[in-house]
Amino acid sequence: MTWLGLVRNKVETFTNSPFCVPPDELPRTTVGGVVRPFPDPFPIGLTPDGSCLFLYLVTSPFPTTFRLPDAARGAAVSAGILAASPADSTRPF
Repeated sequence: MTWLGLVRNKVETFTNSPFCVPPDELPRTTVGGVVRPFPDPFPIGLTPDGSCLFLYLVTSPFPTTFRLPDAARGAAVSAGILAASPADSTRPF
């Protein structure tokens, strides 16, 4: 498994072949007028067959510590990457 931890590695990986996700469809947030792609610091794992593993570290047994916006962004990333998976050659641009 290859782990992507740096933002630049995530952007490079998912905007190029075989995923080809357009940059404006990557998860992002704007802070002080600056757009930041992949705002969550968690690594993304890539398996040799092209599958992705999204890691979210939970350090407390209390569900209030799980932040819904982070989960929603993770789901958006998953959906975008799944839509652009190497097995899907019909993705419209």
